[in-house]
Amino acid sequence: RSYGEILDEWHYGEAERGLIVEPFIGAEAAVLPLDYKVYVFGGHAQIVQLHVGRGEDHQWTQFNRDWIPVSDNPIVASPPTNLAAMLDAAERLAAGHDFLRVDFFDVDGKLWFGEFCLFPGSGLDPFRPDALDRMLGDCWGDARQRASA
Repeated sequence: RSYGEILDEWHYGEAERGLIVEPFIGAEAAVLPLDYKVYVFGGHAQIVQLHVGRGEDHQWTQFNRDWIPVSDNPIVASPPTNLAAMLDAAERLAAGHDFLRVDFFDVDGKLWFGEFCLFPGSGLDPFRPDALDRMLGDCWGDARQRASA
């Protein structure tokens, strides 16, 4: 069954199928790696969403590109060792799009590409505080306006 059918994300049905087995990335095969999701608007990385405890006590939070927490659910975490390279790669990979989320794993100092995402959470996941949700919406609106100019 296509993943896109689960959350009505039609584009997954059009994508070429691939496979990445996250539990086998890194030294601890039983532990899922930290998941970094970079929100890129108009070629500029704005937010890094960090997912921890996937498969157990899954939590996530958001940081700005300077690794300052910007969400209501702060998780104390050091920035990934490859944060600058991650942001640069995300911006290069998302070039030409008004919005694209670019996902990575940073394992043992090595960057691994995860996926591109057009509709994070099917567009239904709320961002808290409301100011973060508005800021992301403004970033997208600004990127769309620049693209049409």
